[in-house]
Amino acid sequence: MIPFNRGKFVGPLACKVTAITAITGRDNIWRYTVQALDWDLDDYVASASTYEDQEFYAINVNEIGNTNTEAMGVTISSLPTGFSFDSVPVGRVVLVWLSPGADTDTNDIAPLAVFQWPNQFSGTCE
Repeated sequence: MIPFNRGKFVGPLACKVTAITAITGRDNIWRYTVQALDWDLDDYVASASTYEDQEFYAINVNEIGNTNTEAMGVTISSLPTGFSFDSVPVGRVVLVWLSPGADTDTNDIAPLAVFQWPNQFSGTCE
């Protein structure tokens, strides 16, 4: 159960996906490392740089129900040969909602960061 003593979610916070790790024991769901973008407020365009001290682990809520047989509501075995379900690519910008944790939480709970991105299927048609 998600503890409700976290407080409210803050966001959305524009973040860049900087790393991806498969979650052990789960299929078609990944843990993402995201960093908050450094905004250029002169022209309101996000630069390529990020705040390295504002790094979080995040999950894509669209992946939560995925299994080894189904991803995003699609049966994996129904895909054409050579097609696969892909994680969110490194370098993409996602809007993250963050629930406080760690230093701000009396129970030392890590921050909960979530975002929503529709994953893609990739492959080559024969």
